[in-house]
Amino acid sequence: MIAIHEKQKKILSQSLELKRLSHAYIFNGEIGTGKSTVVEWFSEKLRDEVEHLWDFQCWQIYPEYPKGGGRGSIKVGQIERIKEKTDLKLSENGYQLVVIHEAELMNFTAQDALLKVLEEPRNRTIFILLVKAPYLLRETIKSRCQLINFAPLNFRQSIEWLTGLGLENEKATMIALIGQGRVDIMSELKNNLVVFEDKLKQWQEFQKIQDSPLYQRFNLIEKISQDREKTDQFLSQWLIYLRSIIMIKSFNVETNLGISTKADFLTIVQMAEKIDMIENLFKNVSLNKKLALEQALI
Repeated sequence: MIAIHEKQKKILSQSLELKRLSHAYIFNGEIGTGKSTVVEWFSEKLRDEVEHLWDFQCWQIYPEYPKGGGRGSIKVGQIERIKEKTDLKLSENGYQLVVIHEAELMNFTAQDALLKVLEEPRNRTIFILLVKAPYLLRETIKSRCQLINFAPLNFRQSIEWLTGLGLENEKATMIALIGQGRVDIMSELKNNLVVFEDKLKQWQEFQKIQDSPLYQRFNLIEKISQDREKTDQFLSQWLIYLRSIIMIKSFNVETNLGISTKADFLTIVQMAEKIDMIENLFKNVSLNKKLALEQALI
Protein backbone atom coordinates (compact mmCIF):
# COMPACT_ATOMS: atom_id res chain seq x y z
CA MET A 1 0.00 0.00 0.00
CA ILE A 2 1.21 3.51 -0.81
CA ALA A 3 2.84 5.25 2.18
CA ILE A 4 1.35 8.54 3.38
CA HIS A 5 3.39 11.45 4.75
CA GLU A 6 6.54 9.34 4.99
CA LYS A 7 8.74 12.12 3.64
CA GLN A 8 7.42 14.71 6.11
CA LYS A 9 7.67 12.31 9.05
CA LYS A 10 11.21 11.32 8.10
CA ILE A 11 12.36 14.95 8.12
CA LEU A 12 10.94 15.51 11.60
CA SER A 13 12.05 12.14 13.01
CA GLN A 14 15.65 12.58 11.89
CA SER A 15 15.79 16.11 13.26
CA LEU A 16 14.42 14.89 16.60
CA GLU A 17 16.90 12.02 16.80
CA LEU A 18 19.81 14.33 16.02
CA LYS A 19 18.54 17.01 18.42
CA ARG A 20 18.41 19.46 15.52
CA LEU A 21 14.77 20.45 15.48
CA SER A 22 14.03 23.86 14.04
CA HIS A 23 12.27 26.25 16.40
CA ALA A 24 9.68 26.98 13.70
CA TYR A 25 8.14 25.11 10.76
CA ILE A 26 5.74 26.03 7.98
CA PHE A 27 3.46 23.16 6.94
CA ASN A 28 2.31 24.29 3.50
CA GLY A 29 -0.49 22.65 1.54
CA GLU A 30 -4.18 22.59 0.65
CA ILE A 31 -6.83 21.86 3.27
CA GLY A 32 -7.14 18.12 3.80
CA THR A 33 -3.64 17.15 2.67
CA GLY A 34 -2.73 15.84 6.12
CA LYS A 35 -1.01 18.77 7.83
CA SER A 36 -3.03 18.36 11.03
CA THR A 37 -2.50 14.59 10.95
CA VAL A 38 1.27 15.05 10.94
CA VAL A 39 1.00 17.67 13.71
CA GLU A 40 -0.81 15.09 15.88
CA TRP A 41 1.85 12.47 15.10
CA PHE A 42 4.67 14.92 15.87
CA SER A 43 3.01 15.99 19.10
CA GLU A 44 2.98 12.35 20.23
CA LYS A 45 6.66 12.00 19.31
CA LEU A 46 7.58 15.01 21.44
CA ARG A 47 5.44 13.79 24.33
CA ASP A 48 7.31 10.48 24.26
CA GLU A 49 10.60 12.37 24.66
CA VAL A 50 9.77 13.82 28.07
CA GLU A 51 9.94 11.98 31.38
CA HIS A 52 6.95 13.72 32.96
CA LEU A 53 3.72 14.67 31.18
CA TRP A 54 3.83 18.18 32.65
CA ASP A 55 7.07 18.80 30.76
CA PHE A 56 5.20 18.82 27.45
CA GLN A 57 2.70 21.52 26.52
CA CYS A 58 0.81 21.93 23.23
CA TRP A 59 -0.93 25.23 22.47
CA GLN A 60 -3.32 25.79 19.56
CA ILE A 61 -4.19 29.11 17.89
CA TYR A 62 -7.19 29.39 15.56
CA PRO A 63 -8.55 32.35 13.58
CA GLU A 64 -11.37 34.33 15.19
CA TYR A 65 -14.43 34.90 12.99
CA PRO A 66 -17.00 37.72 13.25
CA LYS A 67 -20.38 36.65 14.65
CA GLY A 68 -22.20 37.77 11.54
CA GLY A 69 -19.85 35.81 9.28
CA GLY A 70 -16.99 37.05 7.16
CA ARG A 71 -13.25 36.75 6.94
CA GLY A 72 -11.46 35.43 10.01
CA SER A 73 -8.19 36.68 11.42
CA ILE A 74 -5.57 35.91 14.03
CA LYS A 75 -4.99 38.99 16.16
CA VAL A 76 -2.02 40.30 18.08
CA GLY A 77 -3.64 39.50 21.43
CA GLN A 78 -3.69 35.80 20.58
CA ILE A 79 0.05 35.82 19.89
CA GLU A 80 0.78 37.80 23.04
CA ARG A 81 -1.19 35.33 25.17
CA ILE A 82 0.78 32.45 23.69
CA LYS A 83 4.04 34.27 24.43
CA GLU A 84 3.01 34.50 28.11
CA LYS A 85 2.31 30.76 28.17
CA THR A 86 5.56 29.75 26.48
CA ASP A 87 7.52 31.90 28.94
CA LEU A 88 6.61 29.38 31.64
CA LYS A 89 9.66 27.42 32.68
CA LEU A 90 9.78 23.70 31.90
CA SER A 91 12.48 21.21 32.82
CA GLU A 92 15.66 21.09 30.74
CA ASN A 93 14.25 18.23 28.65
CA GLY A 94 10.76 19.67 28.23
CA TYR A 95 9.08 20.74 24.98
CA GLN A 96 6.39 23.23 24.10
CA LEU A 97 4.56 23.04 20.78
CA VAL A 98 2.58 25.97 19.38
CA VAL A 99 0.35 25.21 16.37
CA ILE A 100 -1.07 28.18 14.45
CA HIS A 101 -3.93 27.11 12.19
CA GLU A 102 -4.50 29.07 8.97
CA ALA A 103 -1.47 31.15 9.90
CA GLU A 104 -1.78 33.27 6.76
CA LEU A 105 -4.78 34.91 8.46
CA MET A 106 -2.54 36.62 11.01
CA ASN A 107 -2.93 40.38 10.62
CA PHE A 108 0.18 42.53 10.29
CA THR A 109 0.47 43.34 13.99
CA ALA A 110 0.08 39.67 14.89
CA GLN A 111 2.83 38.77 12.43
CA ASP A 112 5.08 41.43 13.96
CA ALA A 113 4.42 39.99 17.43
CA LEU A 114 5.15 36.46 16.22
CA LEU A 115 8.39 37.62 14.61
CA LYS A 116 9.62 38.92 17.98
CA VAL A 117 8.84 35.56 19.57
CA LEU A 118 10.64 33.67 16.80
CA GLU A 119 13.69 35.89 17.22
CA GLU A 120 13.94 34.94 20.91
CA PRO A 121 12.92 31.24 21.18
CA ARG A 122 12.45 30.02 24.77
CA ASN A 123 12.16 26.74 26.61
CA ARG A 124 12.57 24.50 23.56
CA THR A 125 9.39 25.93 22.08
CA ILE A 126 8.56 24.76 18.55
CA PHE A 127 6.13 26.69 16.36
CA ILE A 128 4.24 25.05 13.49
CA LEU A 129 2.41 27.38 11.09
CA LEU A 130 -0.26 25.61 9.03
CA VAL A 131 -0.78 27.52 5.79
CA LYS A 132 -2.23 27.16 2.32
CA ALA A 133 -1.10 30.59 1.09
CA PRO A 134 2.45 31.18 2.38
CA TYR A 135 2.86 34.29 0.22
CA LEU A 136 0.62 36.11 2.72
CA LEU A 137 3.26 35.68 5.43
CA ARG A 138 6.06 38.20 5.89
CA GLU A 139 9.38 37.17 4.37
CA THR A 140 11.03 37.76 7.75
CA ILE A 141 8.78 35.10 9.29
CA LYS A 142 9.28 32.62 6.45
CA SER A 143 13.05 33.03 6.65
CA ARG A 144 12.95 31.82 10.28
CA CYS A 145 10.91 28.71 9.51
CA GLN A 146 11.74 25.40 7.89
CA LEU A 147 9.32 24.74 5.04
CA ILE A 148 7.65 21.33 4.76
CA ASN A 149 5.29 20.92 1.81
CA PHE A 150 2.17 18.76 1.68
CA ALA A 151 0.59 17.83 -1.64
CA PRO A 152 -2.52 15.85 -2.61
CA LEU A 153 -2.04 12.35 -3.99
CA ASN A 154 -2.54 12.04 -7.72
CA PHE A 155 -5.56 10.15 -9.03
CA ARG A 156 -3.87 6.77 -9.41
CA GLN A 157 -2.11 7.06 -6.03
CA SER A 158 -5.45 7.88 -4.39
CA ILE A 159 -7.09 4.75 -5.80
CA GLU A 160 -4.08 2.60 -4.83
CA TRP A 161 -4.17 3.96 -1.28
CA LEU A 162 -7.93 3.47 -0.88
CA THR A 163 -7.98 -0.05 -2.33
CA GLY A 164 -5.05 -0.86 -0.05
CA LEU A 165 -7.35 0.08 2.84
CA GLY A 166 -9.87 -2.52 1.67
CA LEU A 167 -12.25 -0.54 -0.57
CA GLU A 168 -13.56 -1.97 -3.82
CA ASN A 169 -12.17 -0.27 -6.90
CA GLU A 170 -15.48 1.41 -7.86
CA LYS A 171 -15.99 3.12 -4.50
CA ALA A 172 -12.27 3.95 -4.26
CA THR A 173 -12.55 5.67 -7.64
CA MET A 174 -15.57 7.71 -6.54
CA ILE A 175 -13.86 8.81 -3.31
CA ALA A 176 -10.66 9.63 -5.19
CA LEU A 177 -12.63 11.91 -7.50
CA ILE A 178 -14.54 13.64 -4.71
CA GLY A 179 -11.55 13.90 -2.36
CA GLN A 180 -9.15 15.13 -5.04
CA GLY A 181 -6.19 13.35 -3.44
CA ARG A 182 -6.58 15.05 -0.04
CA VAL A 183 -6.03 12.20 2.40
CA ASP A 184 -7.92 13.70 5.35
CA ILE A 185 -11.02 14.26 3.23
CA MET A 186 -10.78 10.86 1.55
CA SER A 187 -10.46 9.22 4.98
CA GLU A 188 -13.65 10.94 6.13
CA LEU A 189 -15.51 9.91 2.98
CA LYS A 190 -14.31 6.34 3.46
CA ASN A 191 -15.28 6.11 7.13
CA ASN A 192 -18.49 8.16 7.18
CA LEU A 193 -21.29 6.93 4.92
CA VAL A 194 -23.47 9.97 5.70
CA VAL A 195 -20.75 12.40 4.55
CA PHE A 196 -20.17 10.30 1.42
CA GLU A 197 -23.86 10.26 0.49
CA ASP A 198 -24.18 14.00 1.17
CA LYS A 199 -21.31 14.63 -1.25
CA LEU A 200 -23.01 12.50 -3.91
CA LYS A 201 -26.19 14.56 -3.53
CA GLN A 202 -24.19 17.77 -3.71
CA TRP A 203 -22.57 16.69 -6.96
CA GLN A 204 -25.92 15.79 -8.45
CA GLU A 205 -26.99 19.35 -7.65
CA PHE A 206 -23.88 20.67 -9.42
CA GLN A 207 -24.87 18.64 -12.47
CA LYS A 208 -28.31 20.28 -12.41
CA ILE A 209 -26.70 23.72 -12.17
CA GLN A 210 -24.45 22.96 -15.11
CA ASP A 211 -27.47 21.93 -17.20
CA SER A 212 -29.80 24.69 -15.94
CA PRO A 213 -31.00 27.68 -18.02
CA LEU A 214 -29.53 31.13 -17.42
CA TYR A 215 -32.42 32.53 -15.35
CA GLN A 216 -32.10 29.68 -12.82
CA ARG A 217 -28.40 30.41 -12.44
CA PHE A 218 -29.17 34.07 -11.75
CA ASN A 219 -31.65 32.99 -9.05
CA LEU A 220 -29.00 30.77 -7.46
CA ILE A 221 -26.44 33.59 -7.56
CA GLU A 222 -28.89 35.95 -5.87
CA LYS A 223 -29.47 33.42 -3.08
CA ILE A 224 -25.87 32.35 -2.39
CA SER A 225 -24.29 35.80 -2.68
CA GLN A 226 -26.08 36.97 0.48
CA ASP A 227 -23.53 35.07 2.57
CA ARG A 228 -19.76 35.32 2.07
CA GLU A 229 -19.08 31.94 3.68
CA LYS A 230 -21.61 30.20 1.42
CA THR A 231 -20.08 31.92 -1.61
CA ASP A 232 -16.60 30.79 -0.60
CA GLN A 233 -17.76 27.20 -0.03
CA PHE A 234 -19.67 27.12 -3.29
CA LEU A 235 -16.69 28.32 -5.34
CA SER A 236 -14.41 25.77 -3.67
CA GLN A 237 -16.80 22.85 -4.26
CA TRP A 238 -17.61 23.95 -7.81
CA LEU A 239 -13.88 23.96 -8.62
CA ILE A 240 -13.46 20.43 -7.21
CA TYR A 241 -16.45 19.30 -9.28
CA LEU A 242 -14.93 20.67 -12.48
CA ARG A 243 -11.53 19.16 -11.72
CA SER A 244 -13.22 15.79 -11.26
CA ILE A 245 -14.83 16.05 -14.69
CA ILE A 246 -11.36 16.76 -16.10
CA MET A 247 -10.05 13.60 -14.40
CA ILE A 248 -12.97 11.50 -15.64
CA LYS A 249 -12.41 12.65 -19.20
CA SER A 250 -8.61 12.37 -18.99
CA PHE A 251 -8.58 8.82 -17.59
CA ASN A 252 -11.79 7.59 -19.29
CA VAL A 253 -13.21 6.75 -15.87
CA GLU A 254 -16.58 5.02 -15.53
CA THR A 255 -18.35 6.06 -12.32
CA ASN A 256 -21.78 6.21 -10.69
CA LEU A 257 -21.35 9.81 -9.58
CA GLY A 258 -24.01 10.95 -12.01
CA ILE A 259 -21.67 13.40 -13.74
CA SER A 260 -22.20 14.19 -17.41
CA THR A 261 -19.01 14.40 -19.43
CA LYS A 262 -20.61 15.76 -22.59
CA ALA A 263 -19.13 19.22 -22.10
CA ASP A 264 -16.11 20.08 -24.23
CA PHE A 265 -12.83 19.25 -22.44
CA LEU A 266 -11.19 22.58 -23.22
CA THR A 267 -14.28 24.47 -22.02
CA ILE A 268 -14.21 22.63 -18.67
CA VAL A 269 -10.49 23.32 -18.25
CA GLN A 270 -10.99 27.02 -18.97
CA MET A 271 -13.91 27.18 -16.51
CA ALA A 272 -11.78 25.52 -13.81
CA GLU A 273 -8.90 27.94 -14.39
CA LYS A 274 -11.26 30.91 -14.22
CA ILE A 275 -12.86 29.74 -10.98
CA ASP A 276 -9.45 29.00 -9.46
CA MET A 277 -8.45 32.60 -10.19
CA ILE A 278 -11.75 33.99 -8.84
CA GLU A 279 -11.51 31.87 -5.68
CA ASN A 280 -8.00 33.14 -4.92
CA LEU A 281 -9.07 36.73 -5.51
CA PHE A 282 -12.19 36.27 -3.40
CA LYS A 283 -10.19 34.93 -0.45
CA ASN A 284 -7.36 37.44 -0.55
CA VAL A 285 -8.93 40.74 -1.62
CA SER A 286 -12.27 42.48 -1.24
CA LEU A 287 -14.36 41.17 -4.13
CA ASN A 288 -18.08 41.56 -4.79
CA LYS A 289 -19.71 38.21 -3.94
CA LYS A 290 -22.38 38.45 -6.60
CA LEU A 291 -19.86 39.41 -9.27
CA ALA A 292 -17.63 36.49 -8.30
CA LEU A 293 -20.52 34.01 -8.69
CA GLU A 294 -21.64 35.51 -11.98
CA GLN A 295 -18.13 35.06 -13.36
CA ALA A 296 -18.09 31.46 -12.14
CA LEU A 297 -21.51 30.37 -13.40
CA ILE A 298 -22.35 32.46 -16.47
